[in-house]
Amino acid sequence: MGQATRLAVLAFCLGAAAAQAQNVPQWIHSLGDPSPAARLTAAEALGNMGPIARQAVPALARATRDPDLSVRSAAIGALGGIGPFAEAALPELMTALLDGKTGLPVASQALYRIGPAAVPPLIESLAAPDIEGRAHAVLAKLGAVAVPALKRALNDPREPVRSSAATTLARIVPPAPREAVKEPIAKLIAAMNDPDLLRRERAIQAVGQRGAEAKDAVPALIKLLEPGAVSLPLAVELQYGRQVRASHSHHVIEALGRIGPTAQAALPSLRRFLRDKELEIAGAEAIDVLVRAWRRGGEDRRAALEALGRIGPGAEDAIPALARAMPEAGAPEALASIGPVAVPALIESLRSSDRATREAAMRALARIGPAARDAVPLVAGLLPDPQAMETLGAIGGFEPLIGELKARPDVRLVGPLVRVGEPAVPSLTALLHDDDPRVRRLATQTLGAIRAKAAAAVPELIRSLDDPDRSMRQRAMRSLGDIGPAAKDAAPALARLVEQGDYGDAYTALHALSALGPAAAPELARLLRHPDGTLRHQAADALVAIGHAALPHVESILQDPQPAVRMEAEAVVLRMGKP
Repeated sequence: MGQATRLAVLAFCLGAAAAQAQNVPQWIHSLGDPSPAARLTAAEALGNMGPIARQAVPALARATRDPDLSVRSAAIGALGGIGPFAEAALPELMTALLDGKTGLPVASQALYRIGPAAVPPLIESLAAPDIEGRAHAVLAKLGAVAVPALKRALNDPREPVRSSAATTLARIVPPAPREAVKEPIAKLIAAMNDPDLLRRERAIQAVGQRGAEAKDAVPALIKLLEPGAVSLPLAVELQYGRQVRASHSHHVIEALGRIGPTAQAALPSLRRFLRDKELEIAGAEAIDVLVRAWRRGGEDRRAALEALGRIGPGAEDAIPALARAMPEAGAPEALASIGPVAVPALIESLRSSDRATREAAMRALARIGPAARDAVPLVAGLLPDPQAMETLGAIGGFEPLIGELKARPDVRLVGPLVRVGEPAVPSLTALLHDDDPRVRRLATQTLGAIRAKAAAAVPELIRSLDDPDRSMRQRAMRSLGDIGPAAKDAAPALARLVEQGDYGDAYTALHALSALGPAAAPELARLLRHPDGTLRHQAADALVAIGHAALPHVESILQDPQPAVRMEAEAVVLRMGKP
């Protein structure tokens, strides 16, 4: 992926995550939740926020050692989503890459997204036995940024490092000269017809690096896929013709993919002009170029999938071929990238007798999200399969999940219901009165994990603080704290539990009260009088965290007749500093 494309993707992620930035501390807190489902949800949420969640890097780095495999993988993926800002987690990511237990693709992708800072530890890892292939692939994908370090590694005293560095360098296509990237698009288009094949390919690369800005180059790129576009001397033709043309077509397809959605406008021209015999698709439609390039595998597969995904709904003509290829690697991802128009084909794949095909279809539907809601009935029929749970959560099919929760209380349902979010809140709230305490606890846990969007459930959660099941009461306290300031009406009830509850309930209630924000300040200030010193200190910490909005409530305590209470209040004021 070129620099221009990376910046465009980064801008998109930042825009989507900005509205959730204030929830980062809460998600960080959830990484320590006892429930693997809650930790998984937190890691995925932070990863979706991208660089805006960079303050979560230390917590995510610790989560790469989580006892649950799914949580470890999600934490690694989240660090990759944060990108260069996750540089501090490089030691943990390298450990994940080298132990091979968490899943090499997610660790490799995370290191790739961190970028140049990952090169030194990757180079160093080339010396480890049976490891070099893993680092080799990441370094090759990093491309030009890894070249200087790889060249230095050619003189490394360790033979495995030297040989791996040489192999990796051979895989990296020479980058387009820096001055070429700055050239006007018109000049680059002209250079794409240069008789010198090397200069031509550098111009194609430079066009791709310009991203959507290079949309005027699309017709010229189309022509470069026509038969006869590459003319070679006879000796070269006989010995290397096929390889040269394959490399050439790869660069052209990749450039079209990097240009992005505006390449959709090129499809009519592609259908008229692309008749490339070297690709063995004489008379085929333009989209088949990408489909067949994908089928060939290797670098062409990556470029074709990138182009299909970026063209999106405009690649609808590729759906039948991709559906027939299910569950072959890459087909589900490509269908998901094409988007909602692929849903009918994926629904048909759900009817397959092959389990792998069904699971691949569910993963693709989950990526498409709520636009794939038509698949709910068929996916629901596959319950209690875990992948079906995850898919229903992603596409908003909460009704079958609620039914499954009542029939078979399973903590794995929490994460999918959290993904559904606010639409599931009324049904979950109704379950707080279920006869089965397991159902009540899971419903309560899920409402807490939905956070502020579960505010409508607060009155019933407050009533649950009197539930005869102690574990249910504890779960209700934690969930009210997870909902945060939106649960401010719970402050008096939680304060009562701090003052009157037993030791365990008091600490749980105070933790929840501390999460309610300024609305909890009056109750927290009164707790500065609590006889338990540890509880007083925790209340003081919570008041300091609230900030100057809590000062009016603390100042009334400064006149307390008890010296210890006055000192506690004075300490809070001093720690806050002057308004």
